[in-house]
Amino acid sequence: MKFLVIFLLILKILLTFEESIACNTCISVVDEIAKKLLDLDKAKIINELSNICDRTTFGNQALDSACKDYVVREINIIAQKIKKLEDSQMVCSKLHFC
Repeated sequence: MKFLVIFLLILKILLTFEESIACNTCISVVDEIAKKLLDLDKAKIINELSNICDRTTFGNQALDSACKDYVVREINIIAQKIKKLEDSQMVCSKLHFC
């Protein structure tokens, strides 16, 4: 029983840490997109986001791949939310990263 409680506590701590990384990464990505969004076409935005994925995942191949897949899959939604909401924290909350 004690093992289960400790295990669940450690699991919660790890998940909280990962959520905060995802949220902070999302906010920095959204801030960068918002600065450049009006000047770039869709292909250039995807390229910029891929570069941001490279920088923010610290060389972790799994996270980098997931980040880039998400960008390609959700680029239209990301752009719409940024244009509509204009606040990176709110955008990331709507995208379920924060």
